[in-house]
Amino acid sequence: MSKQDNFIAKMNSRLDEWNAELHELEARAESAEAYARDKYQHALEELREKRGAAEVKLEEIRHAGEEAWEDLRDDAERTWTAFKTALDALRDFSDHS
Repeated sequence: MSKQDNFIAKMNSRLDEWNAELHELEARAESAEAYARDKYQHALEELREKRGAAEVKLEEIRHAGEEAWEDLRDDAERTWTAFKTALDALRDFSDHS
């Protein structure tokens, strides 16, 4: 398996895990009290946008040539980090609300 294929598999696995967490947080938002529900909804919207950007980057890497994908990797990592940071922040809020 090439480095590119390994990277894609790793990102797919992360995306699956994060999608599951996102669904769990969406369920918590449904049952949150009114004051917290607005914060959840805003944070969930931001997460959905970041997830979409991560999916786009992953698709670009899938279609990139063997050498070109490495140029995209750093940008993809930044996108994934932004998604993970936002997800962690919402999870922290959820745990304390």
